[in-house]
Amino acid sequence: KLILNEIFGTDNFIAQLVWKKKAGGGSDSRYFATDHEYVLVYAKCEKLQEKFYVDIGEKLKDDYEYRDLNYEKFGPYKKRPMQLPPGLETDRPNLKYAIKCPDGTELWTPVIWKWSEETFLKAKREGKIDFIKGRNGKWQIYTKMYLYDEDGEQYKTKPRSLLLDVGLTRDGNQNLKDLFNDEKPFNYPKPVNLLKYLLSINSDKDSIILDSFAGSGTTGHAVLDLNKDDRGNRKFILIEMEDNVAKEITSVRIKKA
Repeated sequence: KLILNEIFGTDNFIAQLVWKKKAGGGSDSRYFATDHEYVLVYAKCEKLQEKFYVDIGEKLKDDYEYRDLNYEKFGPYKKRPMQLPPGLETDRPNLKYAIKCPDGTELWTPVIWKWSEETFLKAKREGKIDFIKGRNGKWQIYTKMYLYDEDGEQYKTKPRSLLLDVGLTRDGNQNLKDLFNDEKPFNYPKPVNLLKYLLSINSDKDSIILDSFAGSGTTGHAVLDLNKDDRGNRKFILIEMEDNVAKEITSVRIKKA
């Protein structure tokens, strides 16, 4: 991190991610089994860096289980409470107002609403509000969060600092064995899925990806896979010491021969 701070500048440091690299094992550890490594994220210029977004993934798509008259345009939706939870700043007069429910009763929030009255009424006219009457006879109000936006783009979410389901060390080993007929010519290869996930956060379909320490070439593999997935035209530049690569590949050929 000190080296990267010197290269990119401390102002361009964005995040330190925690990658869960293995599951199980660790019986030979004296105190704690180390399950993680770190991924350091820097920007070339943090002030000009656009926000990061990633696909929500298949698991979270299951939360979008409801359909309405907007389905053809926005796809399915999930419900989110109109009322914000306690503990937030409540001194927001524009977020405190009465909402008229379907039976004509008025509902006030003990905290604050998520939207201003103007925004709420617009959403209500567009059919983007759900009124649900509970068993206790009280109304609950939900906003509808659709899977697609006005431009037909699928909703994306912010990436998390914990990388829990993006590949393990053993997956990297298997990636190489699949390519080299059960041989493993490189030690400690990173899993392709980890690199694919990281690249998906901030690369577009025409990006050029640079890896200054190519190792087993996982970055190139990940770029090719991403291009196959979304028909992208990403290119990559991998840098590695020629002697190391030649030595590893030659040893595999000799073993096969």
